[in-house]
Amino acid sequence: MTTNELQQTHELIESEINIRDDSALSQHIQLVSHLEQQEDPAVQPLIAKTLLKLARWFDGKGQPEQEIAQYQALIAHFEHSPDVSMHGFVARAMFNLALTYDELGWEKKTYAQYQILIERFERSPDPDAQAMVTKALCNMVGGFGEYDYVQQKMTGCRNFIQRFEHSADKAEQTLVAHAMFTMAFCSYIQDQEEQEMAYYHSLLRYHQDSVDVTLQRLVAKSMFNLATRLEFQQFPDKKMAQYQAVVERFKDSTDPVIQGRVTAALLGLSFWYDFQGMPEPEIVQYQTLIQRFSGSADADVQVDVAEAMRSLALTYDTQGQPELETEQLRALIARFQDSAIRGVQAQVAKAMLHLTRIYDAQGLPEQETELLCTLIERFQNSANKDIEISVAQAMLNLACTYDAQGLTEQETEQLRSLIARFQDSEFGGVQVQVAKAMYNLACTYRTQKLPEQQKEQLHTLVERFVDSELEGVQVQVAQAMLSLANSYDAQGLPEQEIEQLRSLIAYFQDSEFEGIQVQVATAMHNLALTYHDQGKTELGTVQYRCLIARFQDLQVDEIQKYVDHAKSNVSGPIKSWLKKLFGW
Repeated sequence: MTTNELQQTHELIESEINIRDDSALSQHIQLVSHLEQQEDPAVQPLIAKTLLKLARWFDGKGQPEQEIAQYQALIAHFEHSPDVSMHGFVARAMFNLALTYDELGWEKKTYAQYQILIERFERSPDPDAQAMVTKALCNMVGGFGEYDYVQQKMTGCRNFIQRFEHSADKAEQTLVAHAMFTMAFCSYIQDQEEQEMAYYHSLLRYHQDSVDVTLQRLVAKSMFNLATRLEFQQFPDKKMAQYQAVVERFKDSTDPVIQGRVTAALLGLSFWYDFQGMPEPEIVQYQTLIQRFSGSADADVQVDVAEAMRSLALTYDTQGQPELETEQLRALIARFQDSAIRGVQAQVAKAMLHLTRIYDAQGLPEQETELLCTLIERFQNSANKDIEISVAQAMLNLACTYDAQGLTEQETEQLRSLIARFQDSEFGGVQVQVAKAMYNLACTYRTQKLPEQQKEQLHTLVERFVDSELEGVQVQVAQAMLSLANSYDAQGLPEQEIEQLRSLIAYFQDSEFEGIQVQVATAMHNLALTYHDQGKTELGTVQYRCLIARFQDLQVDEIQKYVDHAKSNVSGPIKSWLKKLFGW
């Protein structure tokens, strides 16, 4: 390739971190094929960068097989390259491949890939490769397998540090610094705080003022990690000072890894000011981060920029500045809507959801509906936890919007789609949305006078989530059980009603969640009324006494009305018409 062609290719790959559309995807795939035919060693980094870029695209699209293929192609091309500068690319591909295996639940493959990475690059002079080795070992320490291997490697790190800690050789100094950082992070995962701090301080003692970029990276990471370990409540001033030290020491660095620690420190300062109730300096930190780093092509930095933009919008909201809030959300969406970086996508999805709530509050249903549909279409195939939660919330909100507009068919279709898409999700935030959708669908069937479908949906909800420990899910289960009891009451089936009320009370009588306590109190009150309707006065009185004993000290208005009513009836008869009169 000519120098000009090489420059043009470099500009294409580096111009944007993301592949924006199918046309650009095709262009990058063709580029790899073209570059592979070149004998010029200068094209090797370009091939690696393009393959990583393609992998990021497929990851963002929820296509793990294609993503894996890109990593494997990169590894096959360059694993045995004599060029040390290629070590970082190969190690990155190996590490990302292990992460993808882990997400797919392939535990053995995950640990095997981590081991391959560690064995291949644990003594590599390339700083990027060393960073991947550290991450791989730390992830293995945090896992539950390969204990002997992990201990062997940690012992090796300790021995290496002891042997070469005072070496004058630059390469050995660098490897010792990497080993110290690795041991510090492993100690953190193992809750060995004293050892963790000792390793960080040793690293800083030797290399605090180093001008070598590789060592500066480790210094920046160590300084930042020391800040994160300080608790807000115990050491607020020390924590702030440590974040500021990171910013002041490295604010002019052009290295993307170091910049990532600066942006993270600026976010830390922002959160500290928020914690202290100081919105003005909090806003300044966000604005500084956005202005200084919004042009970065580094993935981690882009995630921090996106988070800063959304956090700034939230701060404007709390400060009663809705115009600035809306402007900031729109700017975030416009800037990053085509990003293939998961962390950025999560911020975009949250920003879209936030903006739809603003449209809803402003009485703009068309804009709200359009943006909800855009969010769902854009991210419906994502496997990222935060994004899935946003999509599920968007689908539920869209159903509610259709309900408010009297569009029952669209509402029903949307609720069914949400349930079908996410009913097997293991993410708690998604499960809450599914449970709400199931309950709302049952309510829709009731409105449509479809009692059998209503009961079936309520039973499905209870069976699916009755053992959940999530408050948001438990509330829906309790409501479903109460609704089932009410449906049996309406059908004149008192035995089934009583059984359902007893089940609700037995499951949730000790709950500390207020929303569930309301359902339990209602169930206990309804059960007492049903007993009285059947002429079982003693059982009704016992139930009233249980209600009083359980909830008389709880200052919740909705519950106290049941307690007061129970107190007024424990010593006298109760008229059955009260049930219909009060809707109990």
